[in-house]
Amino acid sequence: MKITYKVPEKFEAVLKQDAYYGNKMTDTYSVTDLLKEPRPVILKKRHGDKLKPEIEDRLWAFFGTAFHNAMEAAETKDDLIEQLVKFGRLRGKFDHYDSKTKTLYDFKFSSVWTMIYNDGFKEFHKQLSLYSYMLKNIGYDVADCKIILIFRDWKRTEYERGKYDIPKPYVTIDFGKPLTEIDGVELSKWIDHTISVFDGYNDTPDDKLPFCTEDYRWAKPDTYAVMKAQNKRAVRVFEDKEQADIFAADSQAYWVDIRPGDKFKRCDYCDVKEFCNQFKNKDHGTNKA
Repeated sequence: MKITYKVPEKFEAVLKQDAYYGNKMTDTYSVTDLLKEPRPVILKKRHGDKLKPEIEDRLWAFFGTAFHNAMEAAETKDDLIEQLVKFGRLRGKFDHYDSKTKTLYDFKFSSVWTMIYNDGFKEFHKQLSLYSYMLKNIGYDVADCKIILIFRDWKRTEYERGKYDIPKPYVTIDFGKPLTEIDGVELSKWIDHTISVFDGYNDTPDDKLPFCTEDYRWAKPDTYAVMKAQNKRAVRVFEDKEQADIFAADSQAYWVDIRPGDKFKRCDYCDVKEFCNQFKNKDHGTNKA
C-alpha cells in the first residue's frame, strides 16, 4: 500500500471549476465585500483574476456548492434558492428564501468552535440583513433571518464525553427580524457610505491602502508570563508588561517570558495575502494614506 497526497487531475478540476475570484461586475460590491475593510476588497478587485486556489482551500466550498445544488433540486413554488440579487451597486446571492413564511436562510459549513465561541454571529446577522434589504427592494419582505450551521468537525463521541454541548452536527440560529441599522446608521445610508469609502481608494496604490485593523485581523496581543526558576508552567500571565515586571520583582526566582500574540490570524485565510504588503511585512501600524 502506498499513500500519497496527489489526486487525479479530474478531481482537482472539479474542485476548482467555480473558483473565480475576480469581480466581473466591477461597478458593484457584494454583500460580503461591504462587511470587510477596504484593503482586501480593493486588492481582490484588482488581482482576483490572478489568484490560483489550492485544492485543499476549495474542498469545503465544493461541498457547499453540492449542498446548494441539492437544495435547488428540491425547490418548490414557495422557494427562491441561490438567487443572484442586485439593487443599486450592491449585489449578492442568498441561499434560500421561503415566501410562505417570509424567512431568509443561509447555510454555512463551519466548525463546532464557531458555535462554542459565538464566533461571527453579529456578522451573520448583518449579512442576512443586507440580503433582506435587497429582497425588500425587489418586492419580497423578510420577517425572519436564520442561519443553519453544519459542523464539519462534529463528533458524537466528543459530545457524549462532554467536550461540548452540541448534540447534533447542525444547528439553527434564529436572529428574528433583519437589522434596520448597522453601527447605529440606517441601513441604506450605511450601504451608501461604505461604498463611498471603498470608491475613495480606487486610485490608491496597493501599498498605500489603509492597513486592516487589529479587530479585523483577529489580532491577539502579546502576553507576559511570569516564570519561576526552571518550571515549565507560568506562575501568572499578564497582558501588560509593566504589571508582569512588578509581579516578577517580588522574587529573584521569577523571570518574565514574552509570548508573542498572533497579529495576523485572519490573514492566513485571506485570498489576497500574496498581494498585501501589510501581511508580507507583518506590519500592524495604520498606513494612513
